[in-house]
Amino acid sequence: MNWPDNADGDALRQLAAENFDFSRQYPVEFKIDFSAWPPPPAAIAALGAAYPAATRIEPGSDAAAGDKGYLSLRINDTITYELIAGVQSEVTRLMKQYGGWCYSWGVVTD
Repeated sequence: MNWPDNADGDALRQLAAENFDFSRQYPVEFKIDFSAWPPPPAAIAALGAAYPAATRIEPGSDAAAGDKGYLSLRINDTITYELIAGVQSEVTRLMKQYGGWCYSWGVVTD
């Protein structure tokens, strides 16, 4: 597979190196960060309208988050570059006016 030379392409290449099965569906989590926490209620409402499964992760409840809160969005789908880049772009577009962005994702294996 030929992915772009960027962070998302690197992550997909790493998955491929670990013999990841790209033909199956997996839950993938997108992390939406904000310049200030908590995000405005309008940001939560806008994200929830577009992605009803979005959840709020409070500061300190996720050690991997570095004690900062964030919004989490999980989608169950086949993992493709187009999915990853498309969701990140759309969510960032939606959240930009509220000081938010989506540049982080990961396959959920728990």
